[in-house]
Amino acid sequence: MIKDIKRDLIELRGATVDIFGQSQVLPARSEDDITVDILELVDALGDCEITNNRVCALLEVESVDDIENLDYKHADNSYNWGGMISNDFDYRIYTPAQGEGIVLAVKFHRFGDVRGNYTDTAYCLLNDEHELHEIFNEQFHDFYIIVESMEFSCTSRINDEYIRCSAKTNTGYIDADVLAYDKSDVLAELVKEFEEVA
Repeated sequence: MIKDIKRDLIELRGATVDIFGQSQVLPARSEDDITVDILELVDALGDCEITNNRVCALLEVESVDDIENLDYKHADNSYNWGGMISNDFDYRIYTPAQGEGIVLAVKFHRFGDVRGNYTDTAYCLLNDEHELHEIFNEQFHDFYIIVESMEFSCTSRINDEYIRCSAKTNTGYIDADVLAYDKSDVLAELVKEFEEVA
């Protein structure tokens, strides 16, 4: 399933789609992008993906269609985090009836209104929620911005709305947490930061 999800998300990049009856071209990933590429999270979760038969056995259901009716331990949507990710994702965590670990049911937003239009659901088996949050924390995007001949190293993460930037100076470091949507926003915020400390 993860391979199919990844293919779907890749094919949507630069594709022409209808959103609320209006034809639009979806953005393609570029070097100017400051978000974390969702494909990196998809790949990371692919390492712990399990088959539909296995998830049915673990959760003691006849079909994956029955999983929606089960009580879940925790659920969230990355949209709620305001993080820097190319596509939001929605997930639920279930506790297997027998044995240890957690089952993650995850789907990824394709385009349009975040309340709908998700990929099919993939299932993963993890040791615990701590392992899941480690996977989330390992997904980041690094890029650089030059301000007044100083190179700022910047990092965006899927679970953080701020972009963390730092530049080495003769006397130490200039650190800044900025809110931005693209590289020009980051540059503008860093110029302000630089003017305040100069």
